[in-house]
Formats: sequence, C-alpha cells, structure tokens
Amino acid sequence: MKLYQLLFLIISLAFFSCKSDPCSTKDGFIETFESFKKEYETNKAELTQEQLVDYDQRFESLVNTCYKKFKPDLSLKERQKFWQEAIGFLISRHDGKFSLEISDTMENPFYQYIKDEVMELLKESGASYLFSLQQVFKDELPKLMELFSTEIENFGKELLNIFDN
Repeated sequence: MKLYQLLFLIISLAFFSCKSDPCSTKDGFIETFESFKKEYETNKAELTQEQLVDYDQRFESLVNTCYKKFKPDLSLKERQKFWQEAIGFLISRHDGKFSLEISDTMENPFYQYIKDEVMELLKESGASYLFSLQQVFKDELPKLMELFSTEIENFGKELLNIFDN
C-alpha cells in the first residue's frame, strides 16, 4: 500500500509542478496573463507600493520569460491582443502616466523591448491595428503616438517608398 501512495505522491508532484509553470504551454501563458490582469484590476485600489513593485516584476517576468518563449507560436491576432492588453496594464498601473514614465526610462532594455515589439507589430499589422488601439486607449493614444513618433514617421516613409516603387 505504501508503494502506491509514494507513486501517487510522485505523480501528483510532477503534475502540479507542470501546472504551476506559467510558461509550460502557450495556452497556459495566455491564461496566466489573463489571470494576472484580472487579479491586478480587482486589487489595484488597495495595493501597497511593495505589492505594486511585485506586479511590475511579475509583468516583466511574463514578458521576458513567457512571451519571448511563445512569440514564434503566437498568431498575429494573439500578439496584437497581448500587446494591447499589456499596454493597457501599464497605463492602468501607472495611472495614465505610462507614456511619460516609459519615455524617461527608455534606457531600460525592458521598455526598449516593449517599444520594439509594438513597432514590429504595427509594421506587420498596418493601420487597422493602430485604429483598434485608438478605440481602446482613446485619451492615451496621442501620448503613445508621441512616444513612438520617430518610429511611426519612419514606418510612414517606408510605406511611401513601397507605393512609389
């Protein structure tokens, strides 16, 4: 009887250790990110500064570990949704001052990565994605556009060159 209990314990530990890894599968990553956002939105009014820092670290870990791992497996639509929601989290987290704070911290490789990913996505998606962002972020979009202005201007020039040729 003890052998069966030991075997059950080993199998249970293996199962739960796989389930606790937010990066074990693409779907697990997406579900973990959704849960992360909901948890933050539910609790944000009562969070201490230490807890906010914890959310920042968790977000950075989700991007650096999970997103980077599954980026090749994510469809364009999935990446669009992820970054739309990720930027939404950052705006909410920083009380609408995200664009000002990110421009001050662009020396940080993490924020530069975010900027590069969003620009890559805009280039892949075209104007339709920009319009969908406008509907979601309304008042924040002009600030975000200002933050990405150089890249958007270069993107516009690239489009003109394509159409001129």
